[in-house]
Amino acid sequence: MGGAPAGPAGTGKTETTKDLGRALGMMVYVFNCSEQMDYKSCGNIYKGLAQTGAFGCFDEFNRISVEALSVVAIQVKSILDALKGLIVIELEEILEIRHSVFIIGAAGVGKSCVWKTLFQTYQKLGKDPMYSDLNPKAVTNDELFGVVHGVTREWQDGLFSIIMRDQAYASNVGPKWIVADGDIDPMWIESLNTVMDDNKVLTLANNERIPLTPSMRLVFEIGHLRAATPATVSRAGILYINNQDVGYQPLILSWIEGRKSDGEKIILNHLFNKYVPVILEAIHTKFTTIIPLVDVALVRTTCSLLDSLLTPENVPPNSPNE
Repeated sequence: MGGAPAGPAGTGKTETTKDLGRALGMMVYVFNCSEQMDYKSCGNIYKGLAQTGAFGCFDEFNRISVEALSVVAIQVKSILDALKGLIVIELEEILEIRHSVFIIGAAGVGKSCVWKTLFQTYQKLGKDPMYSDLNPKAVTNDELFGVVHGVTREWQDGLFSIIMRDQAYASNVGPKWIVADGDIDPMWIESLNTVMDDNKVLTLANNERIPLTPSMRLVFEIGHLRAATPATVSRAGILYINNQDVGYQPLILSWIEGRKSDGEKIILNHLFNKYVPVILEAIHTKFTTIIPLVDVALVRTTCSLLDSLLTPENVPPNSPNE
């Protein structure tokens, strides 16, 4: 999302940036910075780059006055933070060109929030979207895709086949998603190879063929790709959400904002900032957990415990801060 090539004059910093843009098919605008540039002129450049999606190369960036650089640094950080929180946009772009998408990330990083936010956006735009979510690991392979009875030869539909058939022959023309929330297992993901490749057809054991219509997409919420084969990975687009992209701070801020007392909000904010980072650091460096725990899960548990303890009966409105 951004970079700062450094090196002596004439070593090719600008040309390297231009070559990178050329290789990616991106327009690169080079701006020769000087003492006359202030935060307003830089702000106008950022607006143009954001609207066009082009690369901006600020040559001799160190020539900008120190007074302007302090404000410019805040502008750059705001843009980078916004890019991190608009991964929603990346998901939409991937869904435009791929009919299967892996959303990868640890528990609590916001994988579900990403596609649900995009779904709600489609609803507000009047696109009439629909989705069906399931956990493929919660049922057997036969219960997922269906099975032919060995004696009676009677066909018993599976969960995935029912969902896909309903969406394929649904009357609405809006976006339709099948969301599989569960780790990848070759036992079930390999059965979707013909759906995920260019055939876009689910072939069942009773010889029924259910098509993946142009408005349908497969979305997989997974924590890793360790059990996925190259054949599976090559058939889908990938959106990776880093733990640091969201972190646990939004959860804390959201929970504190839900408290009714302003005084309580101030105290809780101070206590969370003072103790949570230190405790989490100690957990990661000094203790070994039997089951891996992510920071968001620990913070969410802490908030739930405080919800049960910080009741009006235990903490009257005029209680001392201690």
